[in-house]
Amino acid sequence: MLGFLDSEAEVSSNDSDSHEPRAKKLKRSKKVKKSEKQRICDDDEEDDDIIFIPTPDKTPAAPARATESPAPASETPVPAAEAIVEPGAKSDSEESYISIIEEPEVQVFGFATNYSFEPEEDTAINMEYQNARKKLFPELGVTTVVGFLPAYDRIKVYRQRYQKAFRNFDKRIWEHYQNNSQNDQTFAWKMRARRMIHEIIQQSYPSSQLVVVGSTLNGCGSFNSDLDMCLCVQDVQGRYDGGRRFDQTVESIHFEITARWKCAGIKVLSQVVRTFARARPPFMKDIELIRAKVPILKFYMNGPYEELEIDLNCNNIAGIYNTHLMHHYSRIDDRFGALCLLIKHWAINNDIQDAMTGTFNSYSLILMVLHFLQSACSPPVLPNLQDLFPEKFNGGSPLEELQLFEDLPSWPRNQVNEQSIGELLIGFFEYYSEFDFENIGISINRGDTFMRTDLPLQNERYKLYVEEPFDGLNTARCVTKDSNFSKILNAFARARNAYLDERVGPPSLEAVGI
Repeated sequence: MLGFLDSEAEVSSNDSDSHEPRAKKLKRSKKVKKSEKQRICDDDEEDDDIIFIPTPDKTPAAPARATESPAPASETPVPAAEAIVEPGAKSDSEESYISIIEEPEVQVFGFATNYSFEPEEDTAINMEYQNARKKLFPELGVTTVVGFLPAYDRIKVYRQRYQKAFRNFDKRIWEHYQNNSQNDQTFAWKMRARRMIHEIIQQSYPSSQLVVVGSTLNGCGSFNSDLDMCLCVQDVQGRYDGGRRFDQTVESIHFEITARWKCAGIKVLSQVVRTFARARPPFMKDIELIRAKVPILKFYMNGPYEELEIDLNCNNIAGIYNTHLMHHYSRIDDRFGALCLLIKHWAINNDIQDAMTGTFNSYSLILMVLHFLQSACSPPVLPNLQDLFPEKFNGGSPLEELQLFEDLPSWPRNQVNEQSIGELLIGFFEYYSEFDFENIGISINRGDTFMRTDLPLQNERYKLYVEEPFDGLNTARCVTKDSNFSKILNAFARARNAYLDERVGPPSLEAVGI
């Protein structure tokens, strides 16, 4: 089967619709009608209509930002795969994801503060780029940014200066993760909403499958993250993607979204809107069709689901593959999920996580954390799973074969990264405060970086390039304005200086606004 959570096996028997999730969102952007939205990412799209049923007097009110409550004192968790409480992870015999839902080689990189780049001198750029990266751990499929590694000496000195405060800093980061990560109760609450929506959709598409994607399942989400879903409806040829094609080569990093696929998706989603208009289920307040590059339905719910934001696309299966991949990365090391949650919180508080206004989306931030843990740490915190296990993470496996809770085959672990999560957090800010976004792109698929001059010319308008691991698209293509890019760079610089400026005191989360 292709549906996610077709049974209630993962939902606790004492859960009910009266159980609402903890608190409210750290911050939630205001819902606005299409006429008020700036289509930053879709500026080449025509201004299509939006369908509403029924139109309420107002959309659900945006909840206030939650405040962090102190967690009970405990020992700092040891980052390990088994420490993660995965939703629905009960045994090694779980159903599939869809069912429940050479020699060291010097290569490329550059740091803006360490090197003086002249964009018109491509040869000079490439020389600096090649001298700063090495394949120190080829068995892990990653290339290490050796030019950054001396930064950890400064972080080590800082830790030694404030040893007791740094231990508390590490503890506070883990408490933030424990307080704000999604728990089993919230997961079950979301799955009930998914089930109710799918039951209505099946009136028109009885063989469809509704698959949960994104932060609800990838191990990097908060207790109040949105519920993102992919409605899978096969065409007459038994395909879900309508003939869309990926090309991940450096010569042509381009993803062709065919008009046929988009039109088919809009047709399906429009029928879903009509189905809900006829059914008028009591749990539904409003439904909105947004005809963007990837068309989506936005659901506004009543009752115990009122605070849950729900987005649904049709047959955007790249989202299924990347959720599967991120989920497996989060199972390898707790530090990945904990850092992702904290960085997203930091970005929200610094007003740089809002794709609608031209800054980051959360997925780009997750990929940036992943790249840092692969290529800016020695030894790496995370390997390159797409290089180690291409048969499992190549984006071409049948959806029914994707497994969430299977144990991956072993890979070489000759060295283990033992840096504390506080050291990694400071390293993250230092790394991206120096990153040469203008000339360098990030690739998780290659466990590496690449020269942006290798990209087609139309990508020059993007201020930074964070490559999606499967379709090769730039996940940060909303960042096109100089003002927004400056805001992002300034946020990284402030965070870096909050810990590594010569005049700073002991480390704290408050220093970066958390």
